[in-house]
Amino acid sequence: MQKSFIRIIVLIAALASLVTAGVFFVTTPDIPREVMAQRYANDASVFLNWGNGDIVHYRDEGNASAQPIILIHGSNASLQTWEPWVELLKNDYRLISLDLPGHGLTGAMQNTNYQPDEMGAFIIEFAERLGLENVVLAGNSMGGYVSLEVALRKPELVKALILISSAGMRRDADDEGSVGAFKLAQSEMGREILRRVTPRFIIEDTIKKIVADPDTFVTDERVDLYWDMQRMEGTRDANLKRFQGYAARGSVEDQISMITAPTLILWGRHDTLIKPKYGERMQKIIVGSELIIYENAGHMAMDEIPEQSALDARRFLASLN
Repeated sequence: MQKSFIRIIVLIAALASLVTAGVFFVTTPDIPREVMAQRYANDASVFLNWGNGDIVHYRDEGNASAQPIILIHGSNASLQTWEPWVELLKNDYRLISLDLPGHGLTGAMQNTNYQPDEMGAFIIEFAERLGLENVVLAGNSMGGYVSLEVALRKPELVKALILISSAGMRRDADDEGSVGAFKLAQSEMGREILRRVTPRFIIEDTIKKIVADPDTFVTDERVDLYWDMQRMEGTRDANLKRFQGYAARGSVEDQISMITAPTLILWGRHDTLIKPKYGERMQKIIVGSELIIYENAGHMAMDEIPEQSALDARRFLASLN
């Protein structure tokens, strides 16, 4: 009862913030896909015809003859979160970043609820369509959960895993594990608000709460990127479906002991969205895995401290040979 009461108070506070900002009764308009592509696609962007009118946006960069690494972003993010790693690792590795279904320039797709198991099946098919074998999967947050699903479903595809503040572990009963827009999305009313109204200040506040150094990391350009990506036509409906079903999926904690691929786990000490204790728990379950906790990072170490995290990834990848 007390926990429900606290959630109600939090929701009321969020609604009050919307009213104060003068946006509660204003519907935030969608941005057409064509406009988004003009803003955020680049020369490396490929739009793969997936069938049934669906498309998948990805970039295949770096050394085409080297070890392929699929870079999988987190919830409400996009492939842009991996751009620093692509720049740092492109001379020695083949870096394939993509926008997951319901995200980025891929956007909404048919016949999916956007759950981690469905995303895992999607990554497997994506790899098959590109003719990829023996890949390294690098996943952040929800992307880590998706990477775990792939390793469990098709272990022969996965040479190694790099998990950055990965979801997929069972949350402690006293740990709500959500901040900002993620907290609002926990309730049906909150999800409906976010579907109709997507204030920029909520996006900015959410990013600030999950990183270690918001004064440096949270720029106007970065906030605009995240804000725009949430408003692409169809994306907010996709988010609604994803958050509605996410809790029911549970976790893969009871299964990950079966993972045999070499695994590097990276976590930020200041991660308030998925706390470092879950990385410590994950490391104990995945046999032979390595855990690094960064004192100067939060939820997105690959984007917050790219040089340091990419260096550790490079060392790990070199050990696979």
